[in-house]
Formats: sequence, structure tokens, C-alpha cells
Amino acid sequence: MDGPPDSTQSLKSARRLFEVIECLEERQPIGVTELSEATGIPTSSVQVYLNTLRDAEYVVKEDGRYRLSLRFFEHGMNGLRQFEIYQTARPKVYQIAEETGELVGAFVEERGRAIYAMAAGGENAIRTDLKIGSHTGLHCTAGGKAILAYLPEERVAEVIETRGLPAHTDGTITDPETLYAELETIRERGVAFNREESIAGMHAVAAPIRARGEVIGAISVSGPSTRFVGDLFETELVALVKQTANEITLNLDYDETVY
Repeated sequence: MDGPPDSTQSLKSARRLFEVIECLEERQPIGVTELSEATGIPTSSVQVYLNTLRDAEYVVKEDGRYRLSLRFFEHGMNGLRQFEIYQTARPKVYQIAEETGELVGAFVEERGRAIYAMAAGGENAIRTDLKIGSHTGLHCTAGGKAILAYLPEERVAEVIETRGLPAHTDGTITDPETLYAELETIRERGVAFNREESIAGMHAVAAPIRARGEVIGAISVSGPSTRFVGDLFETELVALVKQTANEITLNLDYDETVY
């Protein structure tokens, strides 16, 4: 698994270009002067970066302001399709969302973070600020912990060392020993819970998805903490995510054996 980049071997101009892109994403549409002030990059340099991005069709200029083009979406989707669970898990995510009426998502791990790979919301689904492609800590989501629990021990230690255990709410696990104990419990019961650890007022339950014995993702169901309680949260949804993860795992392993 790929770890954090080696910052000692990066190109400064390329890093500044990505600063421009990230600021564009956050504040678009935006003018040159505003972008310069937000990034701290001189206006003349910002204009050069924008011209370069526009020539390559990664930026669109409208009424003197700039926004990202949909070429980024194309690259993002192509990147997402490289994950093994995408085609197999996607229909299951939509199926469970329709059956439960809740928010259902699939997570994968990249560079020590949980990536929100796909999602579908039923009629009662909560709304969060997570979007497809959003990343968060493995330690604070049900899907992330379900993945983390089945990674090799040395990889877990590396994730904790490089990414830390930042608090997102008062319920976030921020102590390594507490997290290790939680991961052991997850392995024993086969599912991970999130009790307001990433977003206040939200609970979630997730099960790991494996292929050829290795964890490659997780599927989760999320909902309000006022509704995700008792048998629904601790029995019914547990059985649902475990069964679904098992079906995806079997499909992945079966696909491997047919060829």
C-alpha cells in the first residue's frame, strides 16, 4: 500500500499549481486577484497557472472568473474504477439504500486515509458534507475502522504514526491503545461501529470487504444517532452489512477463479 509522499523530492512549481487547483475547488468561481490573496501566490504567477490550466482544458473562464472543468471528474472516475470493489459493490450500495431508506456507502483505503468511494441515499438518508472522493481518517469512521482492523499490524502502526488520530468530535478515538483494543473487538465481531466519532449526531455500522483474504474496502450504513439504536443498530444492520460484505467478497473471489 502506498504511503505518504516524499516531500523532499517534489517540484515547488508543481506544488504551487496544486495549491491553485485546491483553492479553485474550494472557492470557485473566483477571480485572479482573489485567488492570489487566498493562496499567497503573486498575481502574475497565478495568472500563468490559470492560463496553463485553461489551455489544457482543466479550467473554464466565465465572466472574468475561473472554475474547474469536468476533466477532473473524468480523471476521478477513472481513478475510482481502478479499485477492485467498484463494479461489484456499486449495485449492492444502491440496493441496500433502497431497502433501508438510509445512507449507504463504500470506503476504500488510500495513503492511510478512508476514501468515500461510492454512496446512495434512501428516502430517510441523512445529509453529510462527505462527497464521492472525500477522504477522512480511518480511525473515526465505521468503514475506516473496518478496513484498519484487517490491515497488517505494521501498516496500522504506520497509519497512526503518519496520519495521527485527530479528533473530529468528542467521541473520536485519539489514543492508540484504545484504538488497538477497538480494532481487536472489530475482528472478533466482524463489524465496526461509529458512535458520533466522525460527525456529531450520526451513527454508522460497517463490515470489511475482502478479496483473496485481504481487506480491500468496507460497506457501511449511516443514520441519525436518535434512530440508530437498540436492535436496529446492533443486530439488524449488523447482519445486513455482514451479509452484503460476504456476498461482495464471494463475487470477487468467484470472478478470480473463473478465468
